[in-house]
Amino acid sequence: MKKIIPLLAILTLTGCATVQNLPLDAKGAAALKGQAITHTTYNKPDFAAFTPGKAAGGLIGGLLMISAGNQIVAENDIQDPAPEIAAKLLKNMEQVHNMVPGKSPIQLSDNSIEKIAASSNGVPFILDVQTINWSFVYQPTDWTHYRVIYTAKARILDAKTKAVLAENICSNAKTPVPDPLPTHDELLANKAALIKEKLALASKECAEQFKSTLLSL
Repeated sequence: MKKIIPLLAILTLTGCATVQNLPLDAKGAAALKGQAITHTTYNKPDFAAFTPGKAAGGLIGGLLMISAGNQIVAENDIQDPAPEIAAKLLKNMEQVHNMVPGKSPIQLSDNSIEKIAASSNGVPFILDVQTINWSFVYQPTDWTHYRVIYTAKARILDAKTKAVLAENICSNAKTPVPDPLPTHDELLANKAALIKEKLALASKECAEQFKSTLLSL
């Protein structure tokens, strides 16, 4: 049991370490007014299925959990919540800042600012939303019940100057644990319907949180 917590922390914190708490300020909002904006999209990230047996296996166990999680995602057509979050934020920016969202996202494998800016095709601003961690994990005090974890980061970039106008992170990892939690079989039943439901809720919550912490709305 002791090995699962560091691994979960590594998966989450790897993407969080450099994320700033930087809400959009008045100068940034003025720069966005009436401008075009595009957004990024990435291949589905690795999904980790934390189960007690594999958690005891150290690094190899961690790789097996990711392999099992990716198989669950593929077999049940589970969608990454990041594009849905981006779509909601773009709608907010269209309504409040009169921005013109691009029709086609930038498909990327590298999330460096330089790569994103170089791929913007002349669009001055970019909304970058990326899933950092999605997984399910058993409870430390109850190995038969599980919780779905979701963490995402979002930022608004100026393609010309490569400046970060706003940036923040969202996670449901610290929200109160619902009771009762589902079992492993319940999570995977009906084409993993419960996992999809939990991720849809996390997507909605993150979009609302980013509306406040990122867009200052």
